[in-house]
Amino acid sequence: DGRVLQKRNLLNLLSQSLTFLIAGLGMIFVASMGGTDITTGVVAALGGIAAAVIASKTFLLAFPAAIGVGMLFGIFLGTLNAIFKVPSFMASLSILIAGRGAITWLTSYNMYFASPAMLALNRFEYKIPILLLLILLLGYILEYTPFGNHVKAIGENETAVVHLGVSVRKTKMYAFLLSGIMSAVAGVFVIARSGGASNTTGTGMEMQVMMALFIGGIPVTGGTGSKIYKLILGAPLITLLE
Repeated sequence: DGRVLQKRNLLNLLSQSLTFLIAGLGMIFVASMGGTDITTGVVAALGGIAAAVIASKTFLLAFPAAIGVGMLFGIFLGTLNAIFKVPSFMASLSILIAGRGAITWLTSYNMYFASPAMLALNRFEYKIPILLLLILLLGYILEYTPFGNHVKAIGENETAVVHLGVSVRKTKMYAFLLSGIMSAVAGVFVIARSGGASNTTGTGMEMQVMMALFIGGIPVTGGTGSKIYKLILGAPLITLLE
């Protein structure tokens, strides 16, 4: 009788799919190249833990701390794939396994709780503006910049991109860097919503984000079919299905 579409239900759906949307805004650049990044859950957990530790002292540095963690993971994965030619699936799987062990070790010795200021991020008056800003920013980069065109072109035909004189190595590095940063930012909201971190924080998140991308219609092989609006449709849909 229309009760499924009540305001409370829609806001709850948005709240549950928010982290998938934010992480997906970074992963879509890797997916556009036909690459794979399954470090999302690990980066989100470690980025969230870093933000929680810093926020207990000064909240202003919480996001920079998380972004710093995301950048380190993004650069490392990008280096393995773009420079050392390790397939992105195998490289990110190795990081996932090692990172999950690191999270278990960290949480076995300390408890990480969100500060009151960090918990406030779970309110809609903060979450929605931040999400809209990120969608506009990353959407513009993907659709209207040379970098966005390059990542989609690599998904279509990497050899042709090389012959056009585009630095494929640099493009891949930036794509994995963005993916790491957005995963870490999503991790801040994971901690804000759950109230703290445990050894299971972020578990399976990478698969949920990938399903949000692909169920929305983004091609597994990447290319010009990679569009932000498909992620925006896919993230709530995978949340509903779960």
